Amino acid sequence: MPGVSDEDNNRLEAQAIATRAQAKQQVKPTKPLKVVANLGEDVTREKIITLQGQDQSLTKFVKEAEQNQKAGRSEVYFKMKDGILYRYCRNFEGREITQLLLPEGFKRNGDDDGP
Repeated sequence: MPGVSDEDNNRLEAQAIATRAQAKQQVKPTKPLKVVANLGEDVTREKIITLQGQDQSLTKFVKEAEQNQKAGRSEVYFKMKDGILYRYCRNFEGREITQLLLPEGFKRNGDDDGP
């Protein structure tokens, strides 16, 4: 391995190590996203805008989007596009992913059939 020698040019044994944080990250399984398969037929753009505006759990993200902040997360940010709040992030390949932030009116526990 180039560069792994002492000052007398004797080869040294090198080993790769993982810090505790790196080891913890490798063992930690990826948590699946909760995805709603069908929002229903009566979902309109206006309805999403209205419900997002009324949803208190999205207030922090709306403020981030309005201030164009990344809130310490370099890979995740929020943005308003045509009045609708979206979350942007990068996947492990570096490709940007766009996700619609669903207001509470569309979220159901364990039910993928929509509202």
